[in-house]
Amino acid sequence: MGRRESGTGSVYQRKDGSWVGQYNGVYRYAKTEKEAKRKLRQLLQQADEIKPSNITVGTALDEYLQSVKQNLKPRTITRY
Repeated sequence: MGRRESGTGSVYQRKDGSWVGQYNGVYRYAKTEKEAKRKLRQLLQQADEIKPSNITVGTALDEYLQSVKQNLKPRTITRY
């Protein structure tokens, strides 16, 4: 059995018998393998929805500045 592609998540069984669907550090637990695979598919769909389609560096930096503005002093904002 070969390796799967990167970014497809994983499904495995824990020692206690429960199943885990995991993607990018997010874990979903289930009692059956089928349920764990279903939860993994949901995680993958949510990850696709979150990714921005076509964002520039300038736009990303502007969004970052707006999100941290409330925690910075005015002089720091000017320097940024």
